[in-house]
Amino acid sequence: MNTYPVSEIFKSLQGEGFNIGREVVFIRLAGCNLACEWCDTDHTAASVLDEAEICQRVARFDCRSVVLTGGEPSLHDLTSLSHALRRSGVKWIGMETNGTKSLKPFRGMIDYITVSPKKGVPLDDSVWDMADELRVVNDGLSVLDFDQYVGCCARYRYISVLSFPDGGDNLFETIKLLSAVNERNTASWYLNQQIHKALNLR
Repeated sequence: MNTYPVSEIFKSLQGEGFNIGREVVFIRLAGCNLACEWCDTDHTAASVLDEAEICQRVARFDCRSVVLTGGEPSLHDLTSLSHALRRSGVKWIGMETNGTKSLKPFRGMIDYITVSPKKGVPLDDSVWDMADELRVVNDGLSVLDFDQYVGCCARYRYISVLSFPDGGDNLFETIKLLSAVNERNTASWYLNQQIHKALNLR
């Protein structure tokens, strides 16, 4: 039976992106291959749980949707965990990833994949074929930074720019950036704010 480093498991509403407002249980896995200064995961507070223990904790919330997040969930073999979650009654599984690792192992396993690329970090080629959503953090981005995504945007159900989530106020700059990006390209990008934080939800 596989084990996983779990930072926390909690129920909330999805506060951003295409599935905003959806009631989900977040399974936050520890460990990441990047070191983003705004990361909201405490990597030092992980418990090692097997899939049975994870499913038991998820079942307490009486919710049929889960999101595997991190950290970086693609670092882990999620096959047995996803099968266990399905057997326990979970109907929908989402994943939030930085897109630096191949997503091919998750084909047919994950219902909805959100990729949040990081500035200057290349994406794995599988992102273009498998990601359902692209969620870009405005960390001093320019219009030219979006050129790498433009050719593949038609694949996504939802593409957005997130104003920088560190307590700083770059909302005005993000709106101007969105306007310039949308004028330059045929793909429509949307402003993506973290509504769960505005509502004081986890």
